[in-house]
Amino acid sequence: MKVTMVSSSDIGGAGYAAVSLLDALNKNENISCDMLVRNKHTNHLKIYPVKGRPLFLDYVQQAYFQQNIKPGHTLLSLMYSDMEEEYLKICLNYDIIHFHWIANFVSVESISYLARQGKKLIWTFHDLNPMTGGCHYSYGCEKYMEFCSNCSEMVDNKYNITKGMLLQKKRYLPKNLVVVTPSQWLANCARKSAVFKKHRVEVIPNSVALDIFSSHDRLYAREYWHIPHNAKVILYCAEYLLQVHKGYKYFIETLRCVRSNPVWKQWVQQGVIQLLIVGHSETIKNDIQALSVPCIFTDYLQNKEILAKAYSAADVTILPSIEDNFPNVMLESLSCGTPVVGFATGGIPEAIINGQTGFVVPQKNCKALGDAILHILQKDNMREACRKFAEKFFNDKVQTRKYKILYDDILSSRSSSTNFYYNKFQMPTDAKKLLAPYLFDTIKYYSRLSVKQQLLFMNNIKELEDKVLNYMENNWQFMEKLPDESIAIWGVGNFAQKLMSFFSKMRTDLKNKIRGFFDNRNYRKVDFFYELPILDTDLIATYNLKMIIIASLKYEDDIFDQIKKLSLSDTEIIRLGNMYIQKVIFPV
Repeated sequence: MKVTMVSSSDIGGAGYAAVSLLDALNKNENISCDMLVRNKHTNHLKIYPVKGRPLFLDYVQQAYFQQNIKPGHTLLSLMYSDMEEEYLKICLNYDIIHFHWIANFVSVESISYLARQGKKLIWTFHDLNPMTGGCHYSYGCEKYMEFCSNCSEMVDNKYNITKGMLLQKKRYLPKNLVVVTPSQWLANCARKSAVFKKHRVEVIPNSVALDIFSSHDRLYAREYWHIPHNAKVILYCAEYLLQVHKGYKYFIETLRCVRSNPVWKQWVQQGVIQLLIVGHSETIKNDIQALSVPCIFTDYLQNKEILAKAYSAADVTILPSIEDNFPNVMLESLSCGTPVVGFATGGIPEAIINGQTGFVVPQKNCKALGDAILHILQKDNMREACRKFAEKFFNDKVQTRKYKILYDDILSSRSSSTNFYYNKFQMPTDAKKLLAPYLFDTIKYYSRLSVKQQLLFMNNIKELEDKVLNYMENNWQFMEKLPDESIAIWGVGNFAQKLMSFFSKMRTDLKNKIRGFFDNRNYRKVDFFYELPILDTDLIATYNLKMIIIASLKYEDDIFDQIKKLSLSDTEIIRLGNMYIQKVIFPV
């Protein structure tokens, strides 16, 4: 059996979970497992970076989602493809294609394409994004169960693109795609969603690297962090601390609640309370300092061995999320023998057993959360139970056994999907219409970017030169538009040569109509440009040119700016790169 994982990255919560499963499948089961990623950050030999197809849609993503969401909310993601067709065809060499977190990497159309080739598909969800119009956490919104219209997380959603994206998923995702979730909570969300309510949904909890996240000697771990041996250590860990769903404000409120407790006051007077905060944020130090307790800050720790020392140094990990799936922080902390306290949110109650591995309290009840922290700090009697619980339920052998059973079942099934509405590997027409307004608005939004920057972002310049020529060859309206006299070429070299060759092939009469070549690179090999004379820019007004064709994609903006300064009011300027962007890449 050959399986490939597909994930946008090999780091981050979902990336780590996917890599952990990759390693476990190769180690525990007779399965040959690889992984394809958009962004590779590790040196893992079984993980292969996919040569991307940089798309202008990344600009749409940045302009209309990342820079257009309410403060503290998680990102919203378009589901478009950065995977070239040749890599999709590589996927055909595997028996099972197992998707993970694939935002901005694999599109609905790509998934449908693979299903039409008879591939067996599994998608492990790590958040709500697969079933929504864009958000990864909904903050209580249930519109994904119906339409995802008028997204409440976006500051401006004038095109209602979230509704359109949800409809695309509902219409084009194959019905035989099997959904896996790490928690019952996320499974229930999928079963109620408009997209996956008729799909097969299974629950397989994530595993944790028990050999890495193990119970380090507490004194040794505290020496590593320069924490006194007798300290009462509270850990708060999240990759991005200020994301609303991670509950940072409830973390602060909880610590404010315990300040009035006599036991807490005594600990503060004795100087034994210690906070350890792990995660990305530069803006929280003032809030922490106001609590008058010592705190160690560190960025999010990519090094798992060091992260394990942070868990091991702590007496309790606080998890005040108001929406979460099956957080790695919870699994890693328990594996290191450190109990967890958190709200009854998402998959958290599925691993936190009151009085055994920590405490779960009603959501947003900061006083109850504070009382749970005080109880653990006073008793300190859960460490062994936490480790045993992790060994029993988060062992990678348990996880891979369940996946092996699922893989075998899927491969033995002859069911096929029937919801294919198009026959070619391309985005459906209605999806083009959906994205077109965003694309044009984004071009305006990024008008400060040069054509060179846009083209470099989208593809290799040399490949684009051939595509531009191919476009002109198949669109005669461009050739018909050329005047019968007084044309000049303005460029830097190679592309101008390709352009002249194209002209000679398409219209032999044009060779005699082109007056000459304006040269920005001082090439003086006249025969290089089909014996065109090098024109003098100082004499440009005397040529009475009807048209100047800019024969450079990379330097098109620079040349255009130079021409504008010449004030040639009767001369039409043809910008091939700009024309290609406006008419080919983003057609309405």
